[in-house]
Amino acid sequence: MLGRLLDIRRYAAAMLTLVAALLTGAMSDVIWWRPACDLTAEGGAYYGRGLPFPSATATGMSLEFAYMPHVQALNLIVLAAVLWPVVAWLVGAVERWTPALRWPLAWIALALALMVGGVGAMATAELGRPVWSITDGDGDHYWQFRPAAWVKRTCIA
Repeated sequence: MLGRLLDIRRYAAAMLTLVAALLTGAMSDVIWWRPACDLTAEGGAYYGRGLPFPSATATGMSLEFAYMPHVQALNLIVLAAVLWPVVAWLVGAVERWTPALRWPLAWIALALALMVGGVGAMATAELGRPVWSITDGDGDHYWQFRPAAWVKRTCIA
């Protein structure tokens, strides 16, 4: 029974889904914008980044950023739920077509999950600052964020 639970071949699809969700969230360049007290000419402090919800913003100090861990976890869950059917089907197809690749695929999935998760965790620990909300709290609210593509480019200075 314990041997069956520890068989990493059973978790290859889940690990690859996690890797795909982490990479999709990290590589996506969805920029969210919100007005500050209706001053549309305000600058970069009013941008957020994240997919599908804004979860981080630059603090203005080099590469440092403020992030909301609870929204990042929600983003990861949503992306994994969307990617799961495709990744599970692909892993199942590879395992059916070439059964000899079951073990290498599982070890590659484990290595990728550890590397991508480790690099993300180190970057977040070194450069990130966890906050409850990425808004500044001066009457601005999180729900005011909207994709920058929906905003006139003349409004974004």
